[in-house]
Amino acid sequence: MISKEEARKKLLIGYVFAGLGLIIGSCYDIYDNPFLSLILIGYFIWSGYWGFSIVYKPISSFFSNMIVIEDNLYKLFIEFILKKIILLSIIIAIGLIVGSIGGAVYMQITLSIIAYSKN
Repeated sequence: MISKEEARKKLLIGYVFAGLGLIIGSCYDIYDNPFLSLILIGYFIWSGYWGFSIVYKPISSFFSNMIVIEDNLYKLFIEFILKKIILLSIIIAIGLIVGSIGGAVYMQITLSIIAYSKN
């Protein structure tokens, strides 16, 4: 179970990402509709944060046992960095999908109940 302080901290970070998304959304004009771009880009950046926090642990633990064997240290280092970049790309892509289809709203409601309860 997560504590009230941790829930409030995560919610604050979520609010920062939502504000950042609204600022970025105000700079772009998608489909000649500034309000639509403000809402869509703001939502996708906010949901990307929550989706990343949802899928990071399961995906990284799934791929953590992958072993890379190379014949010299330089190739091993390059393979390690490429593995990390590919893994981060997978986590971001799946996190955007999970967050945008409802994971972000679920996390916001769940953490709000924990953070702002009277107990």
